Amino acid sequence: MSIGLAGYSFGNCGGIADSLCKVVGWFIYGDFGKAIASFTIVFLGMQAFFGKLSWSTTIIFTVGIITIFAAQEIVEAITGFGGSAC
Repeated sequence: MSIGLAGYSFGNCGGIADSLCKVVGWFIYGDFGKAIASFTIVFLGMQAFFGKLSWSTTIIFTVGIITIFAAQEIVEAITGFGGSAC
């Protein structure tokens, strides 16, 4: 197995990897991701205005937003790989 992968470069996989990087760029770091984050903040604000906001909802939405926008840093911290795959 290692002999077959010896000359393979894992840094640039091409094809599917490039397509996935584009999708991540559009949905997470692009305007769509910012719109979703803004919508969730407005949703939390409306819940607070009507007195229906609970701490668990606030924590879940906040952790979700942080996880989405800090996904690359989280993966780098876990794997120790400092470079960007995209």
